[in-house]
Amino acid sequence: MEKKLSIIIPTLQNNLKVLEHLVQNLDKDSAVGEIIIIDNSLKGLNLQSEKVRVIIPQENLMVNPSWNLGMENAKFDYFGILNDDIMVPEDFCGTMLSFITPDCGILGVDTKFIINNRHNADKIESLKFPKRKLRLKKVKKRNLWFGIAMFGHKSSYRHIPDDIKVWYGDDYLFYTNTNNCEVSGLTVYHLHKLSSSNKKYDKIKANDGRLFNIFKVQNNLLNNYSFAERIFSLKNIYGTNGKKLHKTLCICGLKFVLR
Repeated sequence: MEKKLSIIIPTLQNNLKVLEHLVQNLDKDSAVGEIIIIDNSLKGLNLQSEKVRVIIPQENLMVNPSWNLGMENAKFDYFGILNDDIMVPEDFCGTMLSFITPDCGILGVDTKFIINNRHNADKIESLKFPKRKLRLKKVKKRNLWFGIAMFGHKSSYRHIPDDIKVWYGDDYLFYTNTNNCEVSGLTVYHLHKLSSSNKKYDKIKANDGRLFNIFKVQNNLLNNYSFAERIFSLKNIYGTNGKKLHKTLCICGLKFVLR
């Protein structure tokens, strides 16, 4: 099978103009084989691209289950998961695909090159994408905004637990993989306020945090200490139920429990 990407984009159609421009750019990218839109607005969507497949679920699946559904329906061996509120250069996906190697986990964009300003949504036709030297680097921690554009081979995608709805999906994919990388030099505009910032999702996000903490405790990702942290650190310690137990202060290898 030709090396192409299945692009997955969940949307609530909060800014249809931005979504349309994003799809137009993806449509011009020869590396994009299909664009799977998970329409959580349930309104239906008509986009001018033969690459687009719109999936309308029976209810708002929210973010992470939408990624899972998109991956289940993806035709190609490589994937890209994109926010519906970003703008990328026309060759963005092809460039990211060229950096995916057999041993690569999840591939994201260097935070330094993400311009996070929702006011740019009013001037998307004039956004600039300067040509810079591109560089691939390995990263050990999931950096800010990593989840707005993630790429990889299907084998690097791990089904996100269905109960984790809105947040921590990018963390889950990142920390269930090794050799995760970022590409420096590609400009991405993050154009408007995320729908997940709506207060009606606060309880869901709090539960997402608890469930993800359980996952981290079970996999020894949360309560373990690096060499530097054993010298000096102040950390929250969590139980197997995902709730905070206490704080621990480490000074030169000595641990002090703070209630």
